[in-house]
Amino acid sequence: MDEIVKLLFELASIERLLLLTCIDEEPKRLSDISKELEITTPEVYRQLNRLTAQKIVDKTADGLYEITLYGRLVLQSLTLFKFLTKHRDYLLNHDLTVIPAEFIHRLGELNECEIISGVYRIITIQEKYMSETESRLWTMSRQIFHLVFPVLEKFSGKSVDIRLILPKSIIETQQFKKLKQSGSHFVRFLDKVDIVLGVLDNAGGICFPSLEGNIDMSYMIGCANPISYKWLTDLHSHYWKKAETIH
Repeated sequence: MDEIVKLLFELASIERLLLLTCIDEEPKRLSDISKELEITTPEVYRQLNRLTAQKIVDKTADGLYEITLYGRLVLQSLTLFKFLTKHRDYLLNHDLTVIPAEFIHRLGELNECEIISGVYRIITIQEKYMSETESRLWTMSRQIFHLVFPVLEKFSGKSVDIRLILPKSIIETQQFKKLKQSGSHFVRFLDKVDIVLGVLDNAGGICFPSLEGNIDMSYMIGCANPISYKWLTDLHSHYWKKAETIH
C-alpha cells in the first residue's frame, strides 16, 4: 500500500502530468521540454527526477527523457480515473456495479463516449441508428422495444447477426408472442436483466439502473468510437454466452 500511495502522490501534480504528456509520443531533451511547457529548466529537472525515482521516466544515453514501459502502463491506468471524474455526477446516481468487475476495470475505454440525456433525444438517436443498421442488431433489455419489430421486418430473409437477450419473465407476455412470429432462434434468456444495451453496425449505447434499481432510460452512454464500441460488444458477448436458449 505504501508504494501505491507514493505513486499516486507523484501523479497528483499538474506539472508532472504535463511532463508525462509532453514526452508521451517521443523522448525529448530537458531544454525542449522546458521550452514547450514554458516551465523553468531547474523546475523541469526537479520534477523529472521525481518521476525517474519512481521508474516512470528514464534518461537515455543520448540525454533524452522518455516514459518507461512501466510508466506507460501507469498512464493507461489513469484512463479509468479520467472516466470516473468526468462523469462523477452520473456515477453518484447510477449503479454501474451491476456489470462484471472486468468491465468496470475497463471503464476507461469509454472516455470518448457521450452521456446523452433526455428520453425523447435518446429515442430519436435510437430510431436513427436502427433505421440505418444493415448487419447487426444486438440488444439486451427487460422488455421488447417497439423499435425492434420494424428492424426485424427489414432483416427478414437476410443473413444478419441478430442477438436479443431478455429476462425469462417475458416469455409469457404478448410482446414475446409477437416476437416469436419472427422466429425466436436469435433470442436468449437470463434470470435477471439489470441494464439496457444495444449494439448496431457501428455504434451502440447502454443505460444503467438508478440507485433504486430501475433502469434509467433518460440517460444513455453512447458509444461510437472503435474502443468504446468494442467494450460494448464484449459486454454483450459476455451476457450472450451466459444466457440460455428456451424452446
